[in-house]
Amino acid sequence: MELTPVILDIETTGLDPFSDRIVAIGVQRGEDVRVFINKNELRVIWDFFEFLTAVHKPLETQVLVGYNIHNFDLPFITTRAIKHGLTVDAGYLRKMYRADLMTIVTRYLNTRNRNLSLKTIAEFLGIRVNDAISGSDIPVLWEKGDFDAIAQHCLSDIYLTQQLLKRLKYLVEHNIERRYEIESVSLGVDA
Repeated sequence: MELTPVILDIETTGLDPFSDRIVAIGVQRGEDVRVFINKNELRVIWDFFEFLTAVHKPLETQVLVGYNIHNFDLPFITTRAIKHGLTVDAGYLRKMYRADLMTIVTRYLNTRNRNLSLKTIAEFLGIRVNDAISGSDIPVLWEKGDFDAIAQHCLSDIYLTQQLLKRLKYLVEHNIERRYEIESVSLGVDA
């Protein structure tokens, strides 16, 4: 089975989806890279779901890939979508194939430290990190209205995730096969 990775990263005003909000959702599918950012959170979430469903048979042909998406990005998007009344769309993420690179790094490379950041593992693997902004800077940037800096940080995380996926492609395919009991998975990624 061939799956197209959809690399995902979100930027938020904090860590609590009940009191904080999504300010940007970055995605990459093949050469198509986008950052959905808007003062209207509903618009950001809506645009993201439109992107996901804009391909033929989206549930059978794509896999969401990110770093810590199981414990942060996906629950945050789900909670905020439900807050805005997008209950059908919120459940959609749970129907998609998913691969969390943080889980894969922890399981296959580093069983003792479950808190490695994306930048830390990227630097360890020799992937160039060119971003001085961290997730903790996003609330201040949002208050200042510096959407360009937020978008650039999101794009940097998408790039790092894409490079990590390329380096760990075999392990990611193996993880998807085991998790979803699929005989053979091939990701449309150049290693």
